[in-house]
Amino acid sequence: MPTDEGTEIGVVLDRESVDFGVVKMGDVLSRRVKIKNHTGEAVQITGVKASCSCTQCTISRETLKRGEEATIEVMLDTHGLIGRQYHKVTVATDGKEYEFAVMAEIK
Repeated sequence: MPTDEGTEIGVVLDRESVDFGVVKMGDVLSRRVKIKNHTGEAVQITGVKASCSCTQCTISRETLKRGEEATIEVMLDTHGLIGRQYHKVTVATDGKEYEFAVMAEIK
């Protein structure tokens, strides 16, 4: 999708955060985040990394051609966690890094 200047808008995540809300300690939670390539060329996903070992991420494909989309499966294991949790997930491509937050209130 070109901008007014004729340049491409890049790679886009469908959300800035994943908020699991209030959950019980010990729950294992899962959500999906979509990432779409709006550039004019293929984009290589070089890594998906969470700021905490309690958050695991997997991506459905590592190469996104123009217009293609991938799904990032985000799993939060709340065993041993209590209170408000805030973690970052970084998606690295061959051109730029993108981030989204993972949050939960663990009781």
